[in-house]
Amino acid sequence: MANLISKITLAIIISTSTYYVIYTKETKDPISNSPIEKIPGKSKKISSAIRKRKSSGIKKKPLTIMQMPEDELVQLQKNAALERDFPLAIKCLERRMKLNTNPETLANLIFELGQLQFEFNKLEPCIKTLNEFKKKFPGHIEIEEAHYKVCVASFLNTLGSEKDQTNTDIAINLANEYLDHPTNFKKYRSEVETLKQQTLKQKATHELMICESHIKTGHLAGAKRRLAYLEQEFSNIPEINSQVLALHEKVYSHKKNIS
Repeated sequence: MANLISKITLAIIISTSTYYVIYTKETKDPISNSPIEKIPGKSKKISSAIRKRKSSGIKKKPLTIMQMPEDELVQLQKNAALERDFPLAIKCLERRMKLNTNPETLANLIFELGQLQFEFNKLEPCIKTLNEFKKKFPGHIEIEEAHYKVCVASFLNTLGSEKDQTNTDIAINLANEYLDHPTNFKKYRSEVETLKQQTLKQKATHELMICESHIKTGHLAGAKRRLAYLEQEFSNIPEINSQVLALHEKVYSHKKNIS
């Protein structure tokens, strides 16, 4: 083999849509000019799937919430709720509400939104959502649940007795809506009655504080008006009645001292 001189191998690569084939010239003996050895070429079949993956190169961007189909939105919402990612869960649900026009499906989604807001302690949005649900879908199977949840949310949203009682008034009215509903709700009646009593006590305590302040400043006419209101609205609460009687005595003593 030492006397053999190989000609320069010329590689010609021919590419087709399916195969890559390499052809080489044969090597010859320089004296006899006869072929010594044929160097076989190599071929490799490349499947279309592999070629496509190679040609794409860049990974596809994940879909945005606006691009997702509903089944993916549902799964993303569940995952977000499990991870306590409230903003993302709400975005998914609100997008699903826009995708659905069927009244029954929309009703279920609005109720689900209220439930989610309640779970994440978003009380004011929850009250707004569930009140909307009650108004639009009064015959829905979850109507009692909606009434109850909005009662609890409004109770939790009240302020202390020394502060503004607007939210307390709302909580009392919502409790009355549940208790006086024509369907005669029963499932949560005991709980709602308890909530109502607690909100009434809070409102009464607020009125007692104002009455006490009027007596201290000598504004007896204002104190008497508050006492009359307390007797009219909170006479069924024994502990409030005892405090009203005590304030009546204070008013009488104050008048006596003045005279």
